[in-house]
Amino acid sequence: KQWYQRRVAITAGHVVMFSSEHDFRPDSRQYLWLEKDLKSVDRNKHPWVVVTSHRPLYTSQEQNGDHIVGLHMKLALEELFYNYQVNLHMAGHLHSYERTCPVVAGDCVAPGHGTVYVINGAAGKFLDAQNYDQYSW
Repeated sequence: KQWYQRRVAITAGHVVMFSSEHDFRPDSRQYLWLEKDLKSVDRNKHPWVVVTSHRPLYTSQEQNGDHIVGLHMKLALEELFYNYQVNLHMAGHLHSYERTCPVVAGDCVAPGHGTVYVINGAAGKFLDAQNYDQYSW
């Protein structure tokens, strides 16, 4: 499958993987599936919700193409993550490590009130050597 979910009982978390390489726009089959899945999470049993994808929503690396993909992902998915209180989004694609503060609409917010975005693409290839832009997140 291109997208799937797992409830992880030992960590009290719900982990869902969506494909950043397939249509994720609102009203797409994948988006509707993701929304239904996030809506179904019992936060009493699974207080942590982790969403993963290959590509990141947020990156500060100076890679124009990846910023464009991230912008489309933010426009399509960030409100969904906020509405269903996604705690953490993990991505790879870029061969580096980055972590944001809890973010809503590009702004840092208090812990527990936004999604933390992590890129951990440090395995299997050399690290990227691009410059980084400065953002508040």
